[in-house]
Parts: sequence; structure tokens; C-alpha cells
Amino acid sequence: MSSPARAASAASCSTATVPDCSSSEKRRSVSSSTSSTAACARCCGTGAPRSCWPATLGSRGWEIVSRHLEAAEAAAVARYHERAGHGRVSADLATVVRASYEGRVEELFVAAGAEQWGTFEPGSGAATVRDKPGAVGEDLINLAAIQAFRRGGAIHVLERSHVPDAADVAAIFRY
Repeated sequence: MSSPARAASAASCSTATVPDCSSSEKRRSVSSSTSSTAACARCCGTGAPRSCWPATLGSRGWEIVSRHLEAAEAAAVARYHERAGHGRVSADLATVVRASYEGRVEELFVAAGAEQWGTFEPGSGAATVRDKPGAVGEDLINLAAIQAFRRGGAIHVLERSHVPDAADVAAIFRY
């Protein structure tokens, strides 16, 4: 790790032990706010994130990130309900798949683990939904997610109970 990278990784705490390339330890003093030092002390008791077990540091980081993800998902679901009266949303799989191919899906909501098999003809926009996989066809929810992602749409994988309209798939359209 280069010297600037080590300094940047140590910047979250006021004092951090950073390994050198020769495997000797150097104490680096990096100025930072008291709150970041306190956060490291809460994490590992030492004030230095490098002394934390990776699993502990990872779980502490996930606690912070998950709060932000949950807030973003709640805001997206609220946008879905706001736009519902304007015809810019749908929970109909065939409509969502067609819109994903057309680049109209701004945000796609998918129920975790949901699968819906069928076929889609991009030329005509016709979708046929089947109850189970067959020799011909594919998972249409996965297809919608891939197409929406390729065209810049945001994908939200949620518990089925949190997907708008209690559907396996729902979307907010750009236009």
C-alpha cells in the first residue's frame, strides 16, 4: 500500500498503527475530529480501526450503510406512491419488461427471490407469462432488471412485503 493510501486509511482516527512494507510497525499521528476517534474507540476500544477484527469493522460499517440504504428504499417507495396517480408506475410484469427494454424504467422494485418465467419479444413488445420454467423462455423479472440496469435504472431488491402494490415487480417510469 502506498504512503498516501496508508495515510488516508488512517485518517479516520487520531492515532493509528499502520504496517510498513518491511512489516515493522510505525505509529502515525493523523489529525482528525474527536467524533471519528470516538467512533473507532466504540468499534474496537483502541481508537484505531486497524486493530479491529475485519468482521467487527465490517459489521459496524454495515450498520451505518444499511441505515442509508433503508432510507433510500423508503424514499423510492414513497415516490412510487406519489406517481401512481399520474400513470408513471406499474406493477404489471409485461408492462414493466416492455418499459425496461424501451429505457423508460427509472426505478425497479423486485421482490427478493421472485421468479416469473415466460417469453418476451422485443420487436413487438409482447410478453407471455408462464407458471414454471419451460424449454423456451426465461425469468422475466431478471430480464427486466438487466434491461433497466443497462439503461441506467436503479434496482431495489426488497422483501416482498415492501415492494409497492405487494407485487413481485414494480417500476417507476421516467416518462
